[in-house]
Amino acid sequence: MIRTISISLCTLLLFSCAKKNSPEPEAQPETVTASIQGRVLDETGIPAANITVKSLDASAITNTDGEFRFDKVVLAKTDAYVYVAAPGYFSTGRTFTPQAGNIGFTEIQLIRRNKITSESTFEGKNSIRLPDNGVINKIQKTPYAGEVSVFARYLSPSTLKSSSIRPGGNYGYDKSGKKKTLRPYGMLAIELEGTGGEQLQLASGKTATIKIEIAASMVSTAPATIPLWYFDEEKGIWKEEGTATKQGDVYVGTVSHFSFWSADMPEEMINLSLQFKNTEDRPFSFHYMRISETANDSSYVYLYTDSSGSINTAVPRNKELRLRFYNLCGLEIKNFTFPAMAEDKNMNVLTVDALTTTFAILRGKLTTCNGAPLTNGYALIQQKNGHSRIPTDNQGQYVARVAICTGTELNVAVIGVDSSAKQESPNPYYLKVTPGQEYAIPTIQACGLSGEIYFEVKLNDVPFNFALPAYSFFGSRLPYLISQDSATQIYSNNLATPYDLSASATFGGVSRPGNYKILSAKVLTSPTSDIRATSAYQLNMQITEYGAAGQFISGGFAGYMFNQAQQSQITYVSFRFRVRRLI
Repeated sequence: MIRTISISLCTLLLFSCAKKNSPEPEAQPETVTASIQGRVLDETGIPAANITVKSLDASAITNTDGEFRFDKVVLAKTDAYVYVAAPGYFSTGRTFTPQAGNIGFTEIQLIRRNKITSESTFEGKNSIRLPDNGVINKIQKTPYAGEVSVFARYLSPSTLKSSSIRPGGNYGYDKSGKKKTLRPYGMLAIELEGTGGEQLQLASGKTATIKIEIAASMVSTAPATIPLWYFDEEKGIWKEEGTATKQGDVYVGTVSHFSFWSADMPEEMINLSLQFKNTEDRPFSFHYMRISETANDSSYVYLYTDSSGSINTAVPRNKELRLRFYNLCGLEIKNFTFPAMAEDKNMNVLTVDALTTTFAILRGKLTTCNGAPLTNGYALIQQKNGHSRIPTDNQGQYVARVAICTGTELNVAVIGVDSSAKQESPNPYYLKVTPGQEYAIPTIQACGLSGEIYFEVKLNDVPFNFALPAYSFFGSRLPYLISQDSATQIYSNNLATPYDLSASATFGGVSRPGNYKILSAKVLTSPTSDIRATSAYQLNMQITEYGAAGQFISGGFAGYMFNQAQQSQITYVSFRFRVRRLI
């Protein structure tokens, strides 16, 4: 990277310079006070708990549903960056334009690090070739001569169209500093690490060669040369640096440092601002939409409205656009077509009335064991396809919107949970809701049933600690494909490093406490261990508690399992657990 330093010129004979060769300080970004909430997902789309999320000086940790929130924090006025850094994953995040006083929404999808061998191909025809003696300690800026571990991932154009997995946004800044929308042809995430886990980087003056595979459907139309863009992880923006040349079905280029690198064609852009309201002039907050070019539906971006129902996004200039608006069930219920626009556009309010009948509103109050308003707790809203946690306010009250995706009614259960006392209501409040209706839920006392959750595993009497909040525990009913009978699975893993420690067991025919045959069981204590149940040793699960969906399953088992990583080793395993039943 070439850096330009501005130097003041002095008249040599008449004046002396008090300061010489002092670079001008970088201008601080303009800021705004706003709020932001969102969720973090792992690569499979499962909510990621206990993940640290940051933006400037603000920091939060995701709850068990992968959710986080910053209230009235200072954010960059443009290119506000919210990012995560979790063990086992690349540092990544999302960039957005906050609106003062509003609550924005974003979704971040984690990208797992995979260790590769330098110069060998990975995930298709992608590769990285390091220079000889060209690596330094990233923090200390000193030469590094030890073994270098290379972690890399390839993200295809179709994957990058999901706005939650692409770092930053769908735009970047070219060499002249002009903002452009980016059409991706492929991306690599690359990190170097030393034997002690230290961060490494290419030395000054050294370059590495990268190859980025071109998707088969794009090879014939891919340009002969294409700009390369790297992701500035401090500012959360893409910057143009260098080019890559098409060689068959790969792009080949050289880079002087490692980050995310993407082969993208830039396009002229404008900013499009929209607001969505219903026929009662209420904003559609935190709703999901898709914007694409009318002539090229495969070129699109996903985004969410903020608390005012507004969006502000970069879109291609002079291209007719189509916007698809979705309800919370993921069903398209409205679409709009916008003519080609040459300048930034702040459009009038767009009315969407199809969502008003897809929700039911629940209002209620929770109290503690002594009857006081519950201020540190939540209402657990359980339905057929999942659950949500609605926190109480300082009066113990809550308001929940329940999406009714299909049909004209939905069975719902409400449970009060006291986070401080680890107590909850023993009997769910059941009701049947219909679209467009509001329901007053009787006051629920979050007391009478222990909310304790644990998952304990021992191997040859050596305990392995699955402790909240780092570990995610759950139990659910599953369709068992072999016998077509119902089965139950209990599962625990550390979402940050799931291959280092995880455990699961599946057992059949459960509907009440009792003794049940284990159909499968597995324990991982490191990336190279694989301890599984074997037919040579019959295992039975003793269930002591089996609640309804949203309540608890508890029990355990003990017996011998086979270590597949060490073919001759038999391991004595014991499980003891109490987990919440999801479905």
